[in-house]
Amino acid sequence: MQQGRNHHRHRSGQRVVHHSAPRIQVRPTRGATKTERTNKQTRTNTLKITITRPTGQHRIITDMQALAESVRLGNRIIELDATADSTEAEASERRKEQDAIRKQLDSLLKSVEHRTLVVTLRGLNSSQWAQITLKNSRTVQGRVVKDLPAIAKEAAPLMMESAEWADGDDVEFTGEEFSNLIDSMTDSQVNALMQTVQELNTPVVEIPKELTRLA
Repeated sequence: MQQGRNHHRHRSGQRVVHHSAPRIQVRPTRGATKTERTNKQTRTNTLKITITRPTGQHRIITDMQALAESVRLGNRIIELDATADSTEAEASERRKEQDAIRKQLDSLLKSVEHRTLVVTLRGLNSSQWAQITLKNSRTVQGRVVKDLPAIAKEAAPLMMESAEWADGDDVEFTGEEFSNLIDSMTDSQVNALMQTVQELNTPVVEIPKELTRLA
């Protein structure tokens, strides 16, 4: 008799052969080991890790004349405060002048705020920052001298993420327009911008010990 077949005779006398189905062994699916699961999770997490570079806002007053006039009016108010009055009539005149100047100052400060640009900047990655600083630096008598205005002019437009007026009004402001605006800034404005640019591109990389003591 051949293995895997059953033989018997039908009533008609004919032999009938039944073929039995072959047996199939099913092996249980092997689950992932703990190490494999850990490695997979590690690869997944690694793909999601990124560096969030610091951002900061920088204010640029575009109407420097109005700012200068505001400072002059403020100094006049302080000057009047320090004035010694000989009579009540003099005191009354001084208060009237102060009130009038305060109204002018309030109006002027609103005008300055309306013409103050608030730019949101984000630090560059290390290669961009290194290229810009290297390009705008030179060696003089063995010392590296950086052209800060040139660095600010090149880096700040690349760092810009958004811009708006200080009073909340929207403004369309491109990187090229930002570069042109830097050309028209005063030295003190460029220095202030460069300080912001420098801080955002050379941030602290560890928690200062002083902070852990305060927490």
